[in-house]
Amino acid sequence: MGDILGAVTADSGYCSEKNLLYLKENEIHSYIKLQDHEKRKTRAYKEDIGKYYNMTYAVFEDEHYYICHDGRDLRHIRTESKEQDGHTQTVEVYGCADCSGCEHKPRCLYNTTQKRTRIGIK
Repeated sequence: MGDILGAVTADSGYCSEKNLLYLKENEIHSYIKLQDHEKRKTRAYKEDIGKYYNMTYAVFEDEHYYICHDGRDLRHIRTESKEQDGHTQTVEVYGCADCSGCEHKPRCLYNTTQKRTRIGIK
């Protein structure tokens, strides 16, 4: 009793933002399989050009942004926060200023005219 936990191993059922944040805040090393681990290995996942994880990440003069499949910049628009399950979930919203004329629109945009992507940061 009273021992401090130094590391934890768990299956993907325990991979939640709330759990991962708790482990990080308490400096506990975690070995937890991501919920989408198997999905990430599929070709469809790797070829989905509309997702930020398949875009180029870049930094220029301390500004972080993504470059889409057509070579257009997705710049930071805003930060959004909301309360969920007793903790604050924060996401960064990135967007492309102009997607007109892009030949990749059908594979990139989902029911919208301009590309927007949300990336969890907390």
